[in-house]
Amino acid sequence: MTKPAFNLMLYPAVDGMSEHRSRQLFGRGYFFDSDMVDWYRSCYSPDHVRLFEPYASPLRAPDCRGLPPTCVVTAGFDPFRDEGIEYADQLRAVAVQVTHLHREGLVHGFASFLACDRHARRAMLDVAAELRRMAAVAAANTGPEAASNGV
Repeated sequence: MTKPAFNLMLYPAVDGMSEHRSRQLFGRGYFFDSDMVDWYRSCYSPDHVRLFEPYASPLRAPDCRGLPPTCVVTAGFDPFRDEGIEYADQLRAVAVQVTHLHREGLVHGFASFLACDRHARRAMLDVAAELRRMAAVAAANTGPEAASNGV
């Protein structure tokens, strides 16, 4: 199986069961509320026990070593802010290359507001620049055999 060259995580939900402080702070009145979070979790895994597994909760993985370079994007008024920040720190602690782009004044879903919010637009331009950088690094690190295999 081919390993991903990099990960791009926009305001990630990486802990399926914990109640991080940001979930309490921004679970009401900030566009994406706690009821929506609970509904999406139930759709993703009707068996809540599975939300403790690393595939549903990467923050709970016993070992993150070997993951590809990752860009974690967090928003200041997002219920998932704290777990995204914690995940970036966890990856960095095991020497995974991490870029953490934090946008303090934005909410979960800001990538959908490009036409009406200049701050969201600026944030996504920064994300696009990081994506281009990561893709260029990945392309430079692949050998001729990878190119012939369609990677």
